[in-house]
Amino acid sequence: MAGMGEAVRKCREDVYLCIRMEQKDTVRKTAAQKQAVQGQATRETGAHPSAMKPVVKKQAAKRPAVEKQAVKKPAVKPAVEKPAVEKPAVEKQAVEKQAVKKPAGKKPAVKPAAKRPAVEKPAVEKQAVKKPAVEPAAKRPVTKRPVTKKRGKGRGKGRKRKVAPAAAIAAAALILALAVGLPLLRHARQPGEGGAALPPAAFSALGIDISHNNAGPIVWDSLRVMVDRSGRTVRDLEQARKVYPVKFVFIKATEGLTMRDPEFKSNWSEAGKRDIQRGAYHFFRTSKDGVAQARHFIKTVGSLRHGDLPPVLDLETIHRGCTYKLLNERALQWLQTVEKHYGRKPIVYTSDSFARDIIDRKIKDNYPIWIAHYGVDSPIHEDWTYWQFTDRAYIYGMPEPVDLSIRK
Repeated sequence: MAGMGEAVRKCREDVYLCIRMEQKDTVRKTAAQKQAVQGQATRETGAHPSAMKPVVKKQAAKRPAVEKQAVKKPAVKPAVEKPAVEKPAVEKQAVEKQAVKKPAGKKPAVKPAAKRPAVEKPAVEKQAVKKPAVEPAAKRPVTKRPVTKKRGKGRGKGRKRKVAPAAAIAAAALILALAVGLPLLRHARQPGEGGAALPPAAFSALGIDISHNNAGPIVWDSLRVMVDRSGRTVRDLEQARKVYPVKFVFIKATEGLTMRDPEFKSNWSEAGKRDIQRGAYHFFRTSKDGVAQARHFIKTVGSLRHGDLPPVLDLETIHRGCTYKLLNERALQWLQTVEKHYGRKPIVYTSDSFARDIIDRKIKDNYPIWIAHYGVDSPIHEDWTYWQFTDRAYIYGMPEPVDLSIRK
């Protein structure tokens, strides 16, 4: 490209030189013609040479045709721009070039035509805008969700199934809370409700006796005897004015020759874990042998701890056809057998009428008596060690009323 530019430049210079030389020749010839014409006119008319000037001007006006021919040569070479006469022609050619370039420039005009799809894009966008119109129609089921909820009862169940482990844990916690707290809730009686009143007699301790017949469960750590202002047992903490601990508990172990209390092992074990003296008792059947019943009791209870209460013989019934003598003989057999085994004198539990009318002096004088007598300030049988004064005492920690006793 550099070589071609240099060649063009040299060509232009040559053209310029040629044009200048031609112009010089033309000027020289013109000057010579002027002189010739002036001289001839002077000779013919004798007028001043200035009078011929108009004629020279008219002839000079025709000279552009010669110049045009000279201009045609640079037209072949568009590089000629310097001659003043040639500029119009050059400009025309430039204009023509621009006109030629305009078709090339129309290619951008074709691009706007290509951009027409871009103009159509808004229409496409409008269609895209219409798509949201379709989306609201798709969102309309959202307003119908209540209906799907009604249909989706199964879905709710499915969710519950997913939460089943958490629900199981919550259910287990609830069951545990109810197992511990329900008995306490049962204990909270309505205002003004109360159980049996404590007797006026002096006592060293309060205790209860239980069996499978008592409603459970027992809240062993909460066992308390609470009394209101009037001295009646209550389970309402707001009504309580005095609180006594349960110091001892007698638990049914056996009955007759074969029966074992189903709650004995549990009650015996739970009582042994607390600071409560425990004692086991046997419900005596006068129709059965005393020794056999004693062996059944010993086998069921097993060994006793140092702090345990002595065994208890429950004498409160007599079977048909049994005499008082037979009852006392068989009861004494039981007492002697158990005393010999444990090395402790058993306690005899009986009612005031039984002690007064049926039980022999040999038993009453040799064994501690646990007397049952309700609704009195003091039992008729004065020689007692334990007194069960009610079977309707409210004990905090027990769901239902129980037997309550005092110890001298």
